[in-house]
Amino acid sequence: MGIVALVGAGPGDSGLITVKGMKKLKECDVVLYDRLASEELLSFTRDDCIRICVGKRPGAHTMKQEEICRILVEYGRAYPKVVRLKGGDPFVFGRGGEEAEALRRAGIPFELVPGVTSAVAVPELAGIPVTHRGLARSFHVITGHTAQIRGDDGVCGEETDTLTGGYETFARLDGTLVFLMGLSSLAQITERLIFYGKPADTPAAVISEGTTAGQRAVRGVLSDIASRVKQAGLTSPAVIVIGDVAALSFGQNADAGVRRCGAVATERTLSKLCSALKGTACEVVPLIKMRRVRTAEAGQLPGVLSRIREYDWVLFTSKEAVGVFFGTADACGADARGFAGIRFSVIGKGTAAALREYGIRADFMPERADAEGFGEEFAEKYAKARVLIPRAAQGNPVLGELLARAGCQVHEIPVYDVKGEACAGFSELSGLSEFAFFSASGVRAFLEETAKAGKRIPAGSVCYCIGETAGQALTKELTAQESAAVRVIVAGEASVEGMAERIVAL
Repeated sequence: MGIVALVGAGPGDSGLITVKGMKKLKECDVVLYDRLASEELLSFTRDDCIRICVGKRPGAHTMKQEEICRILVEYGRAYPKVVRLKGGDPFVFGRGGEEAEALRRAGIPFELVPGVTSAVAVPELAGIPVTHRGLARSFHVITGHTAQIRGDDGVCGEETDTLTGGYETFARLDGTLVFLMGLSSLAQITERLIFYGKPADTPAAVISEGTTAGQRAVRGVLSDIASRVKQAGLTSPAVIVIGDVAALSFGQNADAGVRRCGAVATERTLSKLCSALKGTACEVVPLIKMRRVRTAEAGQLPGVLSRIREYDWVLFTSKEAVGVFFGTADACGADARGFAGIRFSVIGKGTAAALREYGIRADFMPERADAEGFGEEFAEKYAKARVLIPRAAQGNPVLGELLARAGCQVHEIPVYDVKGEACAGFSELSGLSEFAFFSASGVRAFLEETAKAGKRIPAGSVCYCIGETAGQALTKELTAQESAAVRVIVAGEASVEGMAERIVAL
């Protein structure tokens, strides 16, 4: 029997998890996570960590709370370190108390790691303080729905979606009202508050996907906020703010001439792109969220690592490959001493930065940040070298081919693949004219999704690609009609910063 940590993941931005929460995540043998916990956080777990999704979606609960408690107890008995990763804070409408009680009743040790609650963080990052001198001296956090039916054990039971009661009291409160999990009940919430005396012109705001790259906010007053939100098509998760502070907007860019660029990338890259474009007139609209998946071939890595001295060089063309390679090395118990005498080469500053996170500086980085430039420059200096290339399953084969022709002994292993999932912002595609692609696999996932939806890239659009591989994939996949109507631009530098510079420079 080990110990279970109930960890608050924060409100959505993976950077808002606490230091202690991240430490628990990196050490755990098993992680049970819900849909409100950033998927990017899972990339920080060990490669051999067991990941179990117990997430719930409105109207489509994948697992009942009673079952989650049972599984938590089961894994808590079987593994030394288990993390239950919960969006926001476990004890703010997170059912953390019920899970703690289930563990206590089963005699399993547990610890609590608080998280940043979305009730405060989401409004704040939309420019709304939940308290403000002269406007609100208090705030009240209310669940937008659910009435629990307790189970036979008195702890974990099934739930039904029912509007929370107490609106006669809520309407009389002077402070800010913050509703969590209430988007589907927004019209009922506002109607009841008005019915019990809350002024119809009370400022109101709804923030969807708060603190993430896909954050969107709609503002209005109590009488019209529901219709405004419906028209804007906001989706869960969302936070509802009602009170005078909802009219405030600190630190937000209110200029009307904001350019909107649809992006296809991992959550981490989307977050970096948003940061790189902060303060500019460009806004990022996530279209397809990509996630890294280990391939079956990645199972070769432990054996390769055990005989790593058979190679002179390890070449990385992406930060994802760096993560899989060193994540496996760590899981195998390897350390830096095992790589003595091995040299490392990378393509692009982003990959070099990922390598430095493991305490290693690249011995070689080509001036041209693309596969062809990499292959040509490397082969010219290190012909006949023994080379290991951990790469993407759909990666460009040109690098390996160029090196083989130069006499290098090349061993390529496709250690990861990248899969895409449409974001809520995908519905806005027809209204966009700028798009950013960070991988060839992202290009393919995007075009597959557009084909399924019967859509296409609007004529006259500009498509930014992080490298020649992504650019060539896009050009190859576009129909003749689309190709004539779309401008493809490859960033001068294969990095998020290079992409941001190219977007701003248009």
